Amino acid sequence: METKDEELLSLRDKANLALGFAYLQAQRPADARPILERVRLEGPFSSMALLGDGWADSSLGEFKKALVPWMALRKRNLLDSAVQEAYLTVPYAYNQLGARGQAAEYYSSAIDSFDAEQRRIDESIELIRKGDLLDRLLNDDKKDTLTWYWQLKTVPDAPESRYLYHLLATTSFRKASRIIASSSS
Repeated sequence: METKDEELLSLRDKANLALGFAYLQAQRPADARPILERVRLEGPFSSMALLGDGWADSSLGEFKKALVPWMALRKRNLLDSAVQEAYLTVPYAYNQLGARGQAAEYYSSAIDSFDAEQRRIDESIELIRKGDLLDRLLNDDKKDTLTWYWQLKTVPDAPESRYLYHLLATTSFRKASRIIASSSS
């Protein structure tokens, strides 16, 4: 399918991702690999495709090859579940390669990263419970700019705002918002 339309490109990526993971679940990693490699590296499904590509390689016993997409994932946003899994698959691959020291270092790094994220989550929960979320988010709002919506892509660097953009983008949040909106009208 030749197209430049972003929606169609995303649909193609999603279809390739689904087919690739279906092959992985059917224990056909060699068939999954070329399908997963069709997914764009900068699209919304790229992280999951990289993760699956690594799993295809590791299922074939090619752990050095699996490290390539998994190491690329470690450079991405830790809020992405595929990135979180990569924090554990990298040391797994090193362990399979017999590099116990590197495996231990990456496991330790994963623990440190997850601990830091847990602290940020705990801080966010505490700040939200205090009721200061809106005040902090709107604090930098300039009266001569657009509305607060303008800040969604550039929310203040605060513990609680780190998760806001991801939360608003989730399907469950949008469904809950529609339910609330329809019940109030």
